[in-house]
Amino acid sequence: MTPPPAVPRPAATVVVARGDGPDVEVLLLRRTAKAAFMARAWVYPGGRVDPGDADDAWLDHVEGLDALHDAFIDLDAAQARAFFVAAIRECFEESGLLLAHRRDGRPLAATDADRARLTTWRQRLNGRDAGLLDVAREEGLVVHLDAILPFAHWITPANEPKRYDTRFFVAPAPHGQVPIADHDETVAEQWVRPADAIRAHARGELQLAPPTWRTLLDLADAAERDGVRAWAVAETPVPIEPVFTQVGGALQLVLPGDPEHPGPATVSGATRIGLRDGAWCELGPHARSTADE
Repeated sequence: MTPPPAVPRPAATVVVARGDGPDVEVLLLRRTAKAAFMARAWVYPGGRVDPGDADDAWLDHVEGLDALHDAFIDLDAAQARAFFVAAIRECFEESGLLLAHRRDGRPLAATDADRARLTTWRQRLNGRDAGLLDVAREEGLVVHLDAILPFAHWITPANEPKRYDTRFFVAPAPHGQVPIADHDETVAEQWVRPADAIRAHARGELQLAPPTWRTLLDLADAAERDGVRAWAVAETPVPIEPVFTQVGGALQLVLPGDPEHPGPATVSGATRIGLRDGAWCELGPHARSTADE
């Protein structure tokens, strides 16, 4: 008897972007070779939603609550807030970037002493000696939710043993802060233009998971049009749960909207992702090119 699919765990990931337009760069972190999930892959900062991310005490440290009502159509405000907080917490733990501001308006990382305090807090969070809510209280922090924009929603395929229900956000890089991998879950960091990351992946130089690759492709297109933030504001995140299939012995991921996907159509454009020379690519009549220019 086939066991039922694993229940997806709630997770959040955030694209930290500096600049906008064609020259926008996003932060990628490389996962350790010892990781049980996506070892050696380049990813956005992110991870599972923790119970503390839903604490109502966060209501004293957030502004722009209207953003919660527009974030994800399948969540109430409290559930949506937990995903926002998880994205901020995971970003701080993995990259050292804290997507928040002091309530009194003082810069968060204006001096060496400020940056040293952030480093200490990060170490305490990663050592499970403190929580992000402790940081918010002690440092007088506030999070502007309307500056952290949800733009995508991916669910791990049902036949995977580890599954995640992941909400994707984009946020501006905080002023004066420098990302540094935590050298535990992540071992390196880089700022890269989305289009350059896509081309590096096509050359076999950058390992990417399909959701990271596909969202980088979307970000590259957005950068060349109206800009990443304008695109994210206009996006309505819809769930994308791929289905694995084999075509001629080659692995393909079928997305909602494909005739062979059992779910409702939620994806426009190409509805299949496959591997070509070890790199992901879109398949079908609406496929976008990822070749070097």
